[in-house]
Amino acid sequence: MKNDQTNLVESDLDEIELVLARVESSLHQLAEDQNDPGEVVSWAINLSSDFVVE
Repeated sequence: MKNDQTNLVESDLDEIELVLARVESSLHQLAEDQNDPGEVVSWAINLSSDFVVE
């Protein structure tokens, strides 16, 4: 059972790492789009959907 818990934690960490990579990519895109408010709103909506708790 201990191994199952370890695998779950590693899986969670992998998922967190993927989300952080998406956030980093989005921040770079936001920096490029900062002169277009519509793009900033779109970015914020897309980012918030990444953090929906199921």
